[in-house]
Amino acid sequence: MISYLFATVLPLVVGIAVAVLTYLLTKRKEREADWRKMKLDLCKNFIMALPAQISDFTDIQPAYVEATNALGLVAPPSVLDAVATFNESFAKQQTKISGRTLQTLLRTLRRDIYPNHRHTKENFDLPFFQKPIAPKTNPFALAESN
Repeated sequence: MISYLFATVLPLVVGIAVAVLTYLLTKRKEREADWRKMKLDLCKNFIMALPAQISDFTDIQPAYVEATNALGLVAPPSVLDAVATFNESFAKQQTKISGRTLQTLLRTLRRDIYPNHRHTKENFDLPFFQKPIAPKTNPFALAESN
C-alpha cells in the first residue's frame, strides 16, 4: 500500500515542482528582458536629447532634463556618475564639450545596456556623425515655370 502511494504521489509532486520552477524561472527572464527593454528606451531618449543640449549652450533643454531624470530611475551608479561628470564638464566649459567625457559617458551607457558584451575594447572610440543641415527651401516644392 505504501509503495503504491509512493509510486503515485512522488511523480505528481515532482511534476508540480518542475512546473512551478519552470514558471518562476520564465517569469524572471521575462522581467529581466522587460527591464532591459525599458532601460534601452530610456537610454535612447537620453541620446536623442543629448544633441539639442550640446548645440544650445545657453540653457538646459527640457527634453534633456526629462531624459536625465528618467535615466536616473533605472541606471546603476556608474552611469549616474558618468552623467554627473558630463554635466559638470558641460557646466564648466559652456563652449565645447570634451570628447573624452562624452566618450566615457557613452561607453558607460553601452556597458550597462550590454553587460555581457565581452568583445568590446575598453578604449575604443564611438563614431559621431553630424546630421546634415536641411536646406531652407523646400526640395519637394514644384519648380515655378516662367
